[in-house]
This record gives sequence, C-alpha cells and structure tokens, in this order.
Amino acid sequence: METEIKFLILGATHNIAFLTAKILNESGKKVIAAVENPNEVSPFEALNIETQLIDFDNIDSILKITKGIKRLFFILPFNEKMVSRTENIVKAAKKNNVKFLVRYSTLGAIFDSKYSFIKHNGNADKIVMDSDISHSIVKPNILMQNLFAKEYLEMLKNNEIKMPFNEVKISFVDARDIANVVAEILLEAEYHHNSIYNLTGAESITYKQVCEVLSKNLKRNISFHPCSEEEIIKELKNKNLSEFLIEAMISFAHFINDEFAAAGSNTIRQITGKNPIRFEKFVQEHLKNWNS
Repeated sequence: METEIKFLILGATHNIAFLTAKILNESGKKVIAAVENPNEVSPFEALNIETQLIDFDNIDSILKITKGIKRLFFILPFNEKMVSRTENIVKAAKKNNVKFLVRYSTLGAIFDSKYSFIKHNGNADKIVMDSDISHSIVKPNILMQNLFAKEYLEMLKNNEIKMPFNEVKISFVDARDIANVVAEILLEAEYHHNSIYNLTGAESITYKQVCEVLSKNLKRNISFHPCSEEEIIKELKNKNLSEFLIEAMISFAHFINDEFAAAGSNTIRQITGKNPIRFEKFVQEHLKNWNS
C-alpha cells in the first residue's frame, strides 16, 4: 500500500503559504502548517489543518517537524537570519530524506548580484540548488497585496503613494496566483525537478498607473509622489530598522529603478492553465481594504 504523501508548509502564516496550505487541504491532501507563534494557529484550526510550532534557528526543532515529510514548501522573512535558516531547513530535509523542496525567493535573485536584497536571496537559493534534493524555486515579482501593508494604508488615507521609484514599470503579481502555482508544483513534483520559475503579473504598470486605477475604483484622487532615497532612509531609521534591512530595501529600489522588475512571463498560465489576475480586477475585488 502506498504511503500517504505529507505536505509541510514552513512559515505558514505568510499570506502565500497560508493560501497554499488551504489549496492543498481542499484537494484532500495531508497538510501540516508550521508556525513560530502559538497565537497564529487559529486560522489553520478553522480549516482543520494540523499545526506545529517551529524554531527556524534550532536544527532539532526542524528535524522533528520534517520527519516523515516528503514534500516541503518554505517561505522565510527577509532578514539577517534568512540564509542560515535556509541552511537549517536544507540540512534537516536531507537528514530526513525529504524528496522535494519548494523555496519562495524573489524575482532576479542571484548570489553574485550587486543588489544586496537580490544577492542574499540568491545565496539562499544556492543552498537549495546545491543540496542534491529535488527542488523548485519560485521567484515572484512585487505582490499586489503589498497595498494592504500598514505603510500603504497610511499613505492611501492621505490619498497618495510615496515611493523612491522613477517612472518605471513593474509586473505586479497577485498572491493567489503564486499560491496556485506553488500548490500545483507540490502536487506534480515529478514534473518540476530542479526548476526555477519567474512569476509575474499579466501587465507591467507604473506606480502612477497604480494610483490611476485606485483613483478610478475608489472614486477619489490618489496621486503618486516619487521621493528621494534620503527621505526613505530617514523614514526607515525612524522605524528603528537595522542597517542590514535598510541597505537591502534601498538596493531593491535600485533594482526596480534599473527596470529589472518590468519584464513579464507566462509561467503562471503555463503551470495553472489560468491567466494571471490583472491589477484592476485585484483592486475591484478588495475595495473594502481601502474604504474601511
């Protein structure tokens, strides 16, 4: 009798990880969601998804939770520990004979990049690629759902978006499309051996166009104001962010301004059979997020 495949989602409270767990669960698969905070289990309990606590800095914790797992998706917050935590996950996966890994990275990630945000993600990717474990790495562009973040909500209350970007285009992508791709990769792992996928939206638009779409659908005038790098650094320092994170965020702004986030791809359609969600449709489906 064939053993049931268990799917483990590490970093499950991230929006994409949660959506992926939900899709797998709805397809009748055995899913385990790993979270760092016991206060974060209730959304999974509501879906009857098993949860376990994990400490990404403790290899024994990861070894315990990966025992008996065959397919694993992990998504880690970007910080000083991301690379070392990736090493811990890969070491535990190898020891427990995990058959397939999916890592959530970022568009353009490569270990020798001049952009620190891109470089650190590339270093984590390389750990997975050098592991001898069958794997897939997904590299999404900027999420449409970022517009729900506290910083954006505060700006939109003032009917503006301020960012350190020139008039450059970005192929924003919906988190739901990414989750559908990741779920499909996990379900059909044999077709995605040692693969890398750039995930982008259906169109490339500027932040000025983002504001135009928001203005049209929210029925109020929202304007885009490019701001200087110095202004952003000052704001980030006021939030007591580390120098590591500030440098990474500024480097990512350089990456955007150098037009590396403008390109599109048809990967989402190729894997899921569905066209990526367009930005205006995303806005129309989430009006309450900005009108509340």
